[in-house]
Amino acid sequence: MRPKSEIEDGKILVSFSQLDLPKTGLIVASPTILADTVHILWQTILLLDKVLLLKAVFNWVQRLQRVQYLAQALAAVRTRNMPTGSNVQREQRTERKLALVAELNRPLSFHLESQKSEYGIQPNAALDLMISPEEFQQLEQYSMPFLATEDVFVAACMFLRVKISKDRSMFFIAGESPDFRDSIRDRQPIIVEDAAKNISHSLSRPDRARGKVEMNSINSAFNNLVKLNRYYARVKAVAAYLNEDVARTKKDAMQFFCITNTEFERIMKLARREGIVTWRVKRRTPNQYPINASNQEFLTGYAERMQMTEGRALNDIIARFARFSYLQGEQHKRQSLPAKTLEQFRKKEQSRRQGTSTEDSPKQANIDVLS
Repeated sequence: MRPKSEIEDGKILVSFSQLDLPKTGLIVASPTILADTVHILWQTILLLDKVLLLKAVFNWVQRLQRVQYLAQALAAVRTRNMPTGSNVQREQRTERKLALVAELNRPLSFHLESQKSEYGIQPNAALDLMISPEEFQQLEQYSMPFLATEDVFVAACMFLRVKISKDRSMFFIAGESPDFRDSIRDRQPIIVEDAAKNISHSLSRPDRARGKVEMNSINSAFNNLVKLNRYYARVKAVAAYLNEDVARTKKDAMQFFCITNTEFERIMKLARREGIVTWRVKRRTPNQYPINASNQEFLTGYAERMQMTEGRALNDIIARFARFSYLQGEQHKRQSLPAKTLEQFRKKEQSRRQGTSTEDSPKQANIDVLS
């Protein structure tokens, strides 16, 4: 995949659109949407740690673009009644709009379930933002021209030089995360430039028109992307929380952010990769006990003879003594076992005899009376 420097250089993308793109027959009407698709797909591939269906990644890119448009549109709706008479008021309105966009991106993308509605956006979100459901649906319709088409998405894959493979009629895309693990499947790598229109045609098929197995794979891959982006959305907050106080522990962060151990480990991997966390796991210091002078002298001599450190020598001595104590206890058990068994037999025999004598005594008494 292309490095970050080439992604941020707009001249390379313009040259690609003018020279390489016309050879594939792909139609890209808006260079702005192509550039936005390239940035979103590049960030997604960096986070992706497995091979996923290309259709799921395409749906995810469209979902993020829709969320971006809705956040900007809803921010504009919320700030439309603010005064703009003076320069100060216009600056306040712009600042408020930018703050709302940053505030709305999170609830509209990372913290909403993907299957709540057709577009993954809860209808109640419109009511919370003081906008009517009709206006919200209208905004969703207005977002369609700002989403990447199949041709634009394939052009972004071709520009980024991502790894695409094929298995029967399904196309797959590989991630570039350091934690990437390839699954064991027979997939055939393909050259995107040679199969650009074929890939675009495959992406144009609606999800509902696909088979049940492929549909389940798309949903599973999409949910995996949702999890990865939720982790990435919390990286800065968790890192700042831990860096603020070195005494804070892993348990404190898990309780504060209400996350599981797996989520914490994934977030910390991303934070260390970004280089924004200085917090380190506190190692438990070993217990310290005082040693007498004579024992210390013996320990030092033993360590010198065995050519090891005093700490290792002390553990070796304790291990030897523990083994000796265990063997001594086992030997004591074997020696005491026959004595215990004989004593139990004697007690049982004595109790049996006592019971027999008790039963015979009335009979003897009756004989004496008769006589």
